[in-house]
Amino acid sequence: MENAFLNSLVVGAVLLGCAVFSALAGDPDALFDFIVPPGVMPANVSANNFTFRATKADFVAGKLIVQKISLAELPTLDGAGVSMATLMFPPSVADPVHFHQRASELLQVTSGSLFVSFIDSLGRRFDQKLFAGDAFLFPKGMLHYQINLDPKKPAHAVAVFGSSNPGIVLLGPTLFGSGLNVEVLHQSFNISKETIEKLVAANTPHPL
Repeated sequence: MENAFLNSLVVGAVLLGCAVFSALAGDPDALFDFIVPPGVMPANVSANNFTFRATKADFVAGKLIVQKISLAELPTLDGAGVSMATLMFPPSVADPVHFHQRASELLQVTSGSLFVSFIDSLGRRFDQKLFAGDAFLFPKGMLHYQINLDPKKPAHAVAVFGSSNPGIVLLGPTLFGSGLNVEVLHQSFNISKETIEKLVAANTPHPL
């Protein structure tokens, strides 16, 4: 009986810990109805401050087009704990390997098809082929990518993030465009310094 009681206490403590961790995992709750954007007087806040006006974007051959709606584009997202992006994939184009350090991502294909994948902290790879209407979750901080494998048709998707400022770390530019020591990169990847130097030359610095 005593053991059963102790086991119940342990299980309860674990569940409480998980609940607390989950509560702290996202953006903090706002203390007001909304946070007034910098430079705007509270009395002057209007519907325009909650509106993002999309600009028409046409496909550029061989280039992924991403239209973000995050804290930088819509300051009233501050404290809202959500942001989004629309992605347009020309044929055979990928969203390169990256991760979001502050948010999970839920991606839904709206037209065409995408092959998606993420790698967890144990090195396991989770692959999936998505079609229009399908959605896929990329957990926070996990390396992932998406690619349109169709050589003829474009694909479109919408991504929703659990943070107003999810952040993005692109693997290539971060490793090879940030000025890391060539010897360190050589020993880290066990490839020749000549190859490292070519990768460095091919990668622009990581965007802020």
